[in-house]
Amino acid sequence: CPSTGEQAPSTPSPGAG
Repeated sequence: CPSTGEQAPSTPSPGAG
């Protein structure tokens, strides 16, 4: 998992945008 802002969902959420 990317160390941006992902938690549980399998789809990585962009932390920076």
